[in-house]
Amino acid sequence: MEAVGKVYGKGNSNSKNKYNLKDTGPHKGVSYYRLKQTDLNGDVSYSPLVTVNFNDNRELSYRLFPNPSKGEFTIQGVNNDDIEVSIYNALGQKIDYTINSKSDGALNIDCASLATGIYFVTLKNEGVSSNHKLIIE
Repeated sequence: MEAVGKVYGKGNSNSKNKYNLKDTGPHKGVSYYRLKQTDLNGDVSYSPLVTVNFNDNRELSYRLFPNPSKGEFTIQGVNNDDIEVSIYNALGQKIDYTINSKSDGALNIDCASLATGIYFVTLKNEGVSSNHKLIIE
């Protein structure tokens, strides 16, 4: 058993309070959750167990084009997503790149200074990632 986190109460109150906590690193498969409440006097109580089956089969629907590329390419489908872009060479070394612009749901990436070859682009959003092979001619 491990604690996901801790949320401190608002103390004595006559009004309804709402609390929340997100498990940002859930285990794949079945997990069991319950709340532990500790009163100001030290008394402890537990909620009933809740079962959650977490199968991370979410996918990101971003598209890279053109591919093959001359070094400049676009990632389409970004919209307002807070996306993390990482580019690696065939040796697994992270490559620096420039984002030219973000508009109309697309990121324009400039890697024109890179040598011809195969590169790997990893896109991450909210813990979900997608990997793409990029060929630079």
